[in-house]
Amino acid sequence: MRDQRRLHSWPAWDESVRRGRRILSFDPDWTPRPGARQSTEYVSWRQTIELRRLLAEANRALIELHLPGLFRDYWIACFLAPYEREGFEQILDPQPSGDVTTERVYPPPSEFWFEAGIDYSSAPAMLVIEGPAALASSVVLRAAVQRALKSKHRSGFADQHPLMRVRQMGPASDDRAAARRQPNPAREEAIRLARAWAPREKPEFIALRLTQRGYRVSARTVWRWLKVPPEQRN
Repeated sequence: MRDQRRLHSWPAWDESVRRGRRILSFDPDWTPRPGARQSTEYVSWRQTIELRRLLAEANRALIELHLPGLFRDYWIACFLAPYEREGFEQILDPQPSGDVTTERVYPPPSEFWFEAGIDYSSAPAMLVIEGPAALASSVVLRAAVQRALKSKHRSGFADQHPLMRVRQMGPASDDRAAARRQPNPAREEAIRLARAWAPREKPEFIALRLTQRGYRVSARTVWRWLKVPPEQRN
């Protein structure tokens, strides 16, 4: 339940489902309730829209969301369910016949929201992580890294290809770079204060004062903001 709420708190997920409905001209109110007869509109839509088109739309949506294929069944269940108005309890398991069961459907566990692998094309080997930056957390990223490292050891690269560097690449890295380009008023205010205090206080004390004001920052970062040459740092 917690992973489900977290996924739907990400606006891009629900927007992706709504966009898919618009593209395929579907109204979730047509979906039959468990044990109920299929409506005329629902039967007509299923005859017009072949299953392969729904699967293709789900695959396209997951590519845009930077999510693995494990999410496809859940995306389709959300597509068919009127959950925005009636709650997550309406996200039920759809059947090939078009009916739905009383069994609820949930997204994959959060530890599988990111995919990781080892790039052996360079030396030392490089860890590659892909996934939506908006859902990133230390827990899910650690799980992805552990899966990649286990795969590395199973492949026999434990010693001769040591993992010396870790770099985030792919869509997640692109999303983070775009986020960094957005204005950050709190950071700008912290930089302004640091430069105002610089003539009177050392960077270590500036970092402490900023932390006390709610902006956690290291002395090293303050040094960088003030553009102090390394040879003058003491």
